[in-house]
Amino acid sequence: MRRAMAIQLIINKELGLAKNENPLQGSFIIEELTDLVEEAVLTEFDRITERGGVLGAMETMYQRSRIQEESRGASEIPEQMP
Repeated sequence: MRRAMAIQLIINKELGLAKNENPLQGSFIIEELTDLVEEAVLTEFDRITERGGVLGAMETMYQRSRIQEESRGASEIPEQMP
């Protein structure tokens, strides 16, 4: 029992659940972010389909170029200020 309480306290502290009166208060933003990810994935699927599917995209090295573009973009993101 004591260990279970300690684990629960640690999880609450790490997740910041005690900071909100309602832990589900942020569910709107989670839904919004999920919708944005879904839209981006479907758009990428459409781009791959336009190139003849996965094999066609591989022949034109589409995936490799997209990965390189994204990795360059991620490295250019400035660090967040504390």
